[in-house]
Amino acid sequence: MQQVKKTILILWIGVILAMVGYIIFHPEVLDPEVIKAFLESFNAQLWVLFIIANIVRGFFLFPNTPLLLAGAFLFPNQLWAVFWVSMAGVMLTAVLMYYFAEFLGVGEYLERKHPKQILKWEERLQKPWAIWIVMVWVMLPFTPTDLVYYVAGSIRMKLRHLLIGVFIGEVILKGTYLVFLTDYF
Repeated sequence: MQQVKKTILILWIGVILAMVGYIIFHPEVLDPEVIKAFLESFNAQLWVLFIIANIVRGFFLFPNTPLLLAGAFLFPNQLWAVFWVSMAGVMLTAVLMYYFAEFLGVGEYLERKHPKQILKWEERLQKPWAIWIVMVWVMLPFTPTDLVYYVAGSIRMKLRHLLIGVFIGEVILKGTYLVFLTDYF
């Protein structure tokens, strides 16, 4: 089983590094208009593709904001549907990444490499007020939101605290984006 986990981890990291490398040399792929054009090429299956993209993007640490914006451009008359699909994708990703981190043994690795920092964060994220830490982390526009799911899973943060913080933070962030987009359309 250890070999399977190691292989999955190596493949996962390899795919992420390849994607990061591609994005570095082709930053236009994060442009909502480019994402919109790609998604529109699937025409009839557009909503299905949008839903799937919202579910799998977290595995590759792909940011949700460009996908949300692309959804808003694709479905300008259905912004609430875009909002809720995006929220469902984020919440599902949070749960999957939380358990994926545990499955891969990310916590054990971090505890070996950074025991003092992990102990400090484990204490912080076990408190009920950790919801606020997660909420603020999620709301910051240039932080890797999915990373908090891995950290929470690896240090065994209470899942309900993680999900409450993610939900509140994402509702505020996505709601703000969509309010401004409503003025755009």
